[in-house]
Amino acid sequence: MLALASLTIVLVVVDLTAVTIALPDIRSGLGLGAGNVVANQVGLTAPMDRVGMATGVVNTVKQVGTAVGVAVPAAPYRAGVASMLLVAAGLALAGALLPVALLRRADQNV
Repeated sequence: MLALASLTIVLVVVDLTAVTIALPDIRSGLGLGAGNVVANQVGLTAPMDRVGMATGVVNTVKQVGTAVGVAVPAAPYRAGVASMLLVAAGLALAGALLPVALLRRADQNV
């Protein structure tokens, strides 16, 4: 969802107004909301004596991911907003594909 939102802004939106940014922002929010639910559920699947530690790790990873997610797309700032959004889309896509690859690998090891 985040990758799609960033690509929509870069490829489709020519005139950035409040109306033209609304749909990509809604997509972005849906992606963030879905990701938070899944991340919190993963933290709660830990054994009862380690739930606090697991949720702490989940929250720490969220904070680090947010910091990196702001810093890395801002790196090509001189190249323009379109470049920043393409980098953000690439990161979001990589972030979406990584769990899929890890789950497939885990299924093969079972």
